Amino acid sequence: MGESARYQSTLRLREHWLCLELCNATVDWRASEQPVEHLRCYCDLVSWGRQVWLLAPEASTKLDRLAVEEPKGAGDALSRPVSLREVRYRIFAQIAHRRPPLRAMSRH
Repeated sequence: MGESARYQSTLRLREHWLCLELCNATVDWRASEQPVEHLRCYCDLVSWGRQVWLLAPEASTKLDRLAVEEPKGAGDALSRPVSLREVRYRIFAQIAHRRPPLRAMSRH
């Protein structure tokens, strides 16, 4: 089974808001002792984008091909949405527990 097919078989869309889809559908189940990361490679991100209708099939095919040609760029491109997802998750988790979102950590 190819990477893209593996991810498609695990994807379960739960929300109707894209920002929550990124938080929820790409990690199973975050509160467990062993959460499962579904965005393990760039092709997983492309597959997720296709599943939530962000990418047309032609665009996702082109992005998959570019990832093979530029693996470092694909890795860099994956790290940004994963970082964004983690920040959003922390914000929404705080709100869900009726606590104010945590202050940003300062960069040194």
